Amino acid sequence: MTVSEFIKGAPMRPPSHFIGPIAWWSDSLTCGGIERQVVASAKYFQERGRQITLLCYNITYEGNNFFLEDARSCSKVLEFSLKMIDHDLFKIARHIITTFIDDLSPVLRDSISAYTAWLICIRPRILHIWNADNLATLLAAVIAGVPRIIIAGQSLSPAQRAPYGFESVNDQAAFCILANIMQLPNVFMTNNSRAGCRTYEEWLGLPLGTVSLTPNIFDLKKWPHPDVAQMGRLRQNLSIPNHARILGGLFRSVSIKDPELWVSTAIRACSTIPDLYAVVGGPGNQDFMHFIAHTPFAGRILFPGLIKDVPAFLSQCSVFLHTAHVEGLPNAILEAQSYGIPVVTTRCGAVDDVVEHGKSGFVVDERNEVVLAKHVEYLLADEEFSRRAGQAGRERVAREFSPERAGDMLWRMYDMVLATTSDPAPAINTEDTACEAVELGDAVCPLVSIVLPTYNHLAFLPQAVDSVLKQDYPNFELIIVDDGSTDGTHDYLAGLSSPKIRTLSGPNTRLPTALNRGFALARGEYLTWTSADNICLPHFCGRLARALQTFPQAGFATAPFAIVDRQGFITGKLESKISLDRMLANNAGVAAFMYRRDVAQKVGQYDPALEGAEDWDMWLRLLEVTKVIHVPYVLYHYRNHDNSLTATISDKVRLSSTRTAARALRRVEKSGGVRALFPQIAHCKDKELAFFHAHLILGSRFLEPSSFLKGFAAKYLGTAYAQHPDDLAAMGNYAVALAWHGRWKDAEDLFHKGEISAPEQFVQLREHCAKQRRYIGTDSFCCPTFALPELKESELLQQVAASQLNYTDF
Repeated sequence: MTVSEFIKGAPMRPPSHFIGPIAWWSDSLTCGGIERQVVASAKYFQERGRQITLLCYNITYEGNNFFLEDARSCSKVLEFSLKMIDHDLFKIARHIITTFIDDLSPVLRDSISAYTAWLICIRPRILHIWNADNLATLLAAVIAGVPRIIIAGQSLSPAQRAPYGFESVNDQAAFCILANIMQLPNVFMTNNSRAGCRTYEEWLGLPLGTVSLTPNIFDLKKWPHPDVAQMGRLRQNLSIPNHARILGGLFRSVSIKDPELWVSTAIRACSTIPDLYAVVGGPGNQDFMHFIAHTPFAGRILFPGLIKDVPAFLSQCSVFLHTAHVEGLPNAILEAQSYGIPVVTTRCGAVDDVVEHGKSGFVVDERNEVVLAKHVEYLLADEEFSRRAGQAGRERVAREFSPERAGDMLWRMYDMVLATTSDPAPAINTEDTACEAVELGDAVCPLVSIVLPTYNHLAFLPQAVDSVLKQDYPNFELIIVDDGSTDGTHDYLAGLSSPKIRTLSGPNTRLPTALNRGFALARGEYLTWTSADNICLPHFCGRLARALQTFPQAGFATAPFAIVDRQGFITGKLESKISLDRMLANNAGVAAFMYRRDVAQKVGQYDPALEGAEDWDMWLRLLEVTKVIHVPYVLYHYRNHDNSLTATISDKVRLSSTRTAARALRRVEKSGGVRALFPQIAHCKDKELAFFHAHLILGSRFLEPSSFLKGFAAKYLGTAYAQHPDDLAAMGNYAVALAWHGRWKDAEDLFHKGEISAPEQFVQLREHCAKQRRYIGTDSFCCPTFALPELKESELLQQVAASQLNYTDF
């Protein structure tokens, strides 16, 4: 992909224009983790002879200039100003970005346009954007034509930290922008943690190793050591006795840091340890004083706000407590460990890069104040273990985050980027002959059979075939079934010479039969298929096959996939996290998948009578007999265009889908109904409530707009309503299901009953149903319903989540 193919009118300048500095972009120089690393890295580069020009959006306002003097000592700092903008360039850039994304906010559109004009003026030969969330600067760099761009993912991807995500656009738009830009040969990505590298690769569907690890620089030699007087003044200011021990924390009061959990843990720890004080420094935490005002510990749990003398504070902590549920690489923990303080932290983000569980502290899976407090109490009770843990943490900081190691990793990244040209990467050798199993080192790679049916798709077929041949998995066969094509496909297939390919030609028999013909020739232990207009990413086979190897109890693996347009540009993403109960009413979308041969033999072939839903029917039958594994990596590009199957036979798809859903539901009901769909009911403490939730969830899903089982919703929702007639969700959704059947009097009775407790919602529900009268009894009936219980509200859903199989490379 080139920039001009991706964004019409870009780039505005050729690579030869950009002969200026190595530029780094940081919106401000406030007191934050990113800004700290920008300055530390600039100092390291200066010491080794590379001068950095630091571009900042705003360093004028108070608070935005915390690191300004440090930055000026090691780099040239330029602040954005409209006076520096060429207005003709601004107008051209605004036209380009408006054409590219037509629904941007005016502020974001103008920001991108202004940054583009500024970058053309500065002419950087490299632009390093120190926060991957900064899409405005990234798009500006691409539009301007900056020849080398580095994106630093300092925090985890939106997939990991949902629902917080990006500030400027929604996560779906951010995914499309980044996934497309990462296909450009001049764009590179780094992350300061192993977890961050992994999650960005998972989220964007990048091959393993695409995101380079560049850890934070933390120079222990230069970290200040407070004297006794400093520490004494701090205790005096906080009214903490000299003999008292301190449980410390540092964070700003935002929900992702979970301050409520920190305070609740502190209360429990203080209740069992009489000489313990708990102190959390950071802006906004004073708001939690009311949380402890009526407890016996109001004088021992302190919220002093921003602590200016952090070294003096951390030096006196006995244990450092960290409770965030969304985190990148936490600098606060690095700082605590630099003073030999043992750490108790929730498992989130990159804490595993910093804290060695059981050695330098504890990484706790449960987000529970009782469990966290017990770990705090253990460290306070065992002084020798606590001392060793603190020392181990300090040694880890010195070993993993020293300038010599972390700075050198970033330096070597720059050596690689500066040496990079736009020449294509060498082709992957794809000439290994398939066999029953291949040994690769200590790993055994079972044969994977990939069937590719095609009918008059020569325009896309070579790309599809090429994508399969470029798999990083060594042992596969590709069986191409030409289903009577008349567009030259036969001649193209005759010219293929790879020993991995076998071809089969014949008259047009339609997709289900073509698939069955292909799989009849398959020799592999693992089976999958792809379409002639879609793309398998290089790690498609490898990750799905390893998932099946990792979980021998499961016979089916699926993964997310990106949606691309006719030109191959990414326009969206589907997670494809499936289960039988979720797949019953509609085809949730499965494009990246693999299943075992023995499981396929149990369920039979693709059904020719269900053309257009033959894949959905197969997924349902597989889910009825085997467990499914979710592989959280984008492995596939699904092309959506005018000639795709879903666009050309919609009437047939609707008929086949209705039959598929009805057949599957009958099979489920014969095998045990709700209890068969949700075997987790048997493991719930409150089985009656779990049974209720199962009926409520299933019946409500049957009412979703894309459902083909709307006629069965009343049966399940009626059972739920009978169990809990005062539950608003059961009442409202049952009323909608009755309206679908035309039972308006019964529905009205429920609407009136619901209006007593929730008048606004039930009035709106009645109005929506009334507007759908002409669609009674059809799949077109579409009415909003009450929200289902959330995970934290349902023991059943928690049990379901706990039973899911999830594969990861790590």
